[in-house]
Amino acid sequence: MLNDHAEAGTDSRRTPRQLTIEVPAPLHRKLIAYGEALARETGQAEPIPPAKIAPPMIAGYINSDKEFAKLWRTRETS
Repeated sequence: MLNDHAEAGTDSRRTPRQLTIEVPAPLHRKLIAYGEALARETGQAEPIPPAKIAPPMIAGYINSDKEFAKLWRTRETS
């Protein structure tokens, strides 16, 4: 049986997922400051919230891990 995503023609592996995390207060303050600085640099009127800047940061961190990349490629081909 096809799920709703398959019926709609989308790849369910690419559908965004909700993730709730708890971060230490100092890290949260840094994420807020980073969002403010990034908004200034890019000419945006509003600061970019931590929930919007954290996913690309996490992806960049994971994508830079060469050992994990090897493990991931092995997982994807098996």
